[in-house]
Amino acid sequence: MDSLSFASYAIKQGVDFLGVHVLEEKNIGEHLELVKFIRERGGRAVIVTKIESLDALVALVTLYQPDGIQLHYTPNYQILIALRIRFPTLLLFGVVVSGSVHLLDSSIDEVLDFLVYDASYTGGTGVRQTYEGLHRFSSSLRMKTLLAGGVDHEVVAGLSTQSAAGYDVQSSLRSGSDFNFRELNLLCNAIKPSRRGRISVSLTDMPLIEVHRAAGYMHGAHLDYHLDMSAGDLYPSFVTTRNGIAQKAKALAQLPFGVHLFIRDRNLIQKQLDKLSILHPLNLTRVFVQYYPGLRYAEFEMNGNQPSLIPSIYYRDLNDYFSSGDAHQTISVVLPKFKNDLGLQGLFTTLASHAAEMSGREIWFDRNVDALYVNKLQKLYGKPFNVIVGKEVVNDWNKIDTIDEQLSTTG
Repeated sequence: MDSLSFASYAIKQGVDFLGVHVLEEKNIGEHLELVKFIRERGGRAVIVTKIESLDALVALVTLYQPDGIQLHYTPNYQILIALRIRFPTLLLFGVVVSGSVHLLDSSIDEVLDFLVYDASYTGGTGVRQTYEGLHRFSSSLRMKTLLAGGVDHEVVAGLSTQSAAGYDVQSSLRSGSDFNFRELNLLCNAIKPSRRGRISVSLTDMPLIEVHRAAGYMHGAHLDYHLDMSAGDLYPSFVTTRNGIAQKAKALAQLPFGVHLFIRDRNLIQKQLDKLSILHPLNLTRVFVQYYPGLRYAEFEMNGNQPSLIPSIYYRDLNDYFSSGDAHQTISVVLPKFKNDLGLQGLFTTLASHAAEMSGREIWFDRNVDALYVNKLQKLYGKPFNVIVGKEVVNDWNKIDTIDEQLSTTG
């Protein structure tokens, strides 16, 4: 981990620990600001090191004040005990590889907080393993074990029955010198509970010359950015062809974003999905596809490395959508403009009638959202939700912080 933006995204996704490499004694002092940033933003930083000198390790922990330290070599009981005594609250991560599982001493379970089960001590190689030695672990040690070695969202899906504490992921989140926001999103979809209280910021109506403001992403409360793509064939009054959407997407090259497609043709939707996935392979994390009667999301061909496909439904179409039997875990509900409480009765009556279908799903409310609307949703909908905000707030980004504070009190 050496990117403020990626660290920010991981924290907002609810990642439990963020590893920062300080591999050798000569590296001590590097990434100090990154560790500080992670902790200030509510994340937990773990220093990953191959340093074996106890004095150097003490100096490292004293300088960085991390939440944990991962010793990337065969567990050394004496060093672990010494660190435990010197730093009682420091989380201790050990590493074991397939060829040395039989060397594990049962006493290791008493001193380690977590044990990374990797393919090798090299790290970041992308080499996958079968974890065939896992049966040697005691039940207690298993519940401290993080499975590593070429782990990505597809591997996680195949390991769903393994009994372990979680996963240690590195190689699948890098592509050369760039970070893979899409893969992290897919991993979190597979591992983490449904998101709640998150914000996506639409830049659709923001003038292109102001999109540079998005560069402050790491300091904002929002999960990602959002762009609408509409030529008017689904909703003739809603056209974004002159909003510089393609240029805005290029401007977000190192930041996570989603796209909302408004297209009334299944084949054209598929072509656009494929095109966007190739154009933005690392940071296009989600594609919202607007629902129209007769559209069946299960018919789209999505390979495992494409962005998440999310149905987006205008609230008046919820009856028809749910009758289709679609089983997507995440959906977006497009809201009407808020004029007065009386005008929202139809919305909340519809939401209440589909409480069973919406229960347990990750819900994103989209369009016309501001602080007042969030307040009404909290009172009348009452369940945890996420929002996509746009022109109602982006002219004053302080309003995003206000909505973030509101959402933190829901559920």
